[in-house]
Amino acid sequence: MNKKTTPSELSYKTRNGIDIDPSVVRAFDLFGLSNEKWQRDHIYYNLTEENPTGRLNLNMVETIVSFTISRAALSKISDQTGDPVLATYPNQTIDIPSGTTTTQLHQIIQKNAWTDGQFEFRFDVLINNKRGVGSVQQIYYPITPTDLFHITNNYTKKIVNGKEQAVIVYFLNDIPRGGTEIRGSQEVVVNLPIINWDIQTNAPLWKISLYETDSQEVIQTKESVTNEFATNFGLNVGIEFFIKLGFNFGISNKETFTRELTINRTAGDDDLGSVFIDFGHPVIRSIGRGGNLTLHEYKNEYFSLKVIPKRAY
Repeated sequence: MNKKTTPSELSYKTRNGIDIDPSVVRAFDLFGLSNEKWQRDHIYYNLTEENPTGRLNLNMVETIVSFTISRAALSKISDQTGDPVLATYPNQTIDIPSGTTTTQLHQIIQKNAWTDGQFEFRFDVLINNKRGVGSVQQIYYPITPTDLFHITNNYTKKIVNGKEQAVIVYFLNDIPRGGTEIRGSQEVVVNLPIINWDIQTNAPLWKISLYETDSQEVIQTKESVTNEFATNFGLNVGIEFFIKLGFNFGISNKETFTRELTINRTAGDDDLGSVFIDFGHPVIRSIGRGGNLTLHEYKNEYFSLKVIPKRAY
C-alpha cells in the first residue's frame, strides 16, 4: 500500500529555510537520481517499486521557492528611468541615528548605496495544456536592491559635534583577479505557486522566463509550443478518476500536442532569458551530513531558480 504524506508528518528545511514536504524527501530516498523512476512520480502519484500505479495528489503544487540574480544582470535591470542604480562614491559620510545597532547600521549602509526604487520581476511560465486552461502563468515579484545585492564595504566611526558618523568606503572597482566586488545576489527565498503538475493534461516540460518590467504598455506576443504527453493513464474500475500506470511515460505511446500560446508582455521589459523545467528532473539532488538537502537548480547567465512541489493544503 502506498504511504501518503499527511500534514502532521515531520517537515524538513534546507539551510536557507526552504520548507521541504516529507513526500519530497521520501521520493529521493526511493528513487535517488534515477532516469527511469522519477521523484515527481512518487510526489504526485505515490508510485513505489511495490505499487507502480497511483492517483494524482491534488494537494501538491509546483512552486518557485528561491531565485538569484547574477552580477551580469545588474546592468540590464538598472537601465531604465526609475530603476534603482548604484549611487555611491569612494568615501561617504552618513549620520548614525542614536541607538542604532550593528545590524541596523549595516542595513543603512547597504540602502545608502542605491537610489530609491525597487525592481519588479515577472516570471512567465509557459505550459502546454491539452485543455488550454492556464497555459501561461505570469507571476510578479517586487524587491528592493538591498534584498538582492550586498555591496562590499568598510566603514569607520567618528564623532562630529557630538554626533556619531560613519565614513564608508564601498568597493565597486575591478579587483586584480578579475570581476568586481559586487557579486551576484544572495538567494532570495520566496513562495510563488504555479499549478499542480497533472502530467496527464500538463506537458512534462515547462519554460520559465524572467523579466524585469519597466512599463505599463502591454505588447501581445504568440509562441507555438509542441510537447509529448504521457498516455499511461487508465480509468479506475468503479471509481471516476484516472490513475497513472507505471513510471515516467510507461510502455505506452506518447501523444504529441501543439498549441499556440498568447503572452502579454510590456514594452521595455529587460529579458533575462529562460530555463526549462522537466517533470523527470530530480527535485532533491543530494542529502548530506546532518540531513542537509541540496535542491536541483536551474540557471542561465542572468538568473537561477529552484522549483519544487509544495503542499497547498
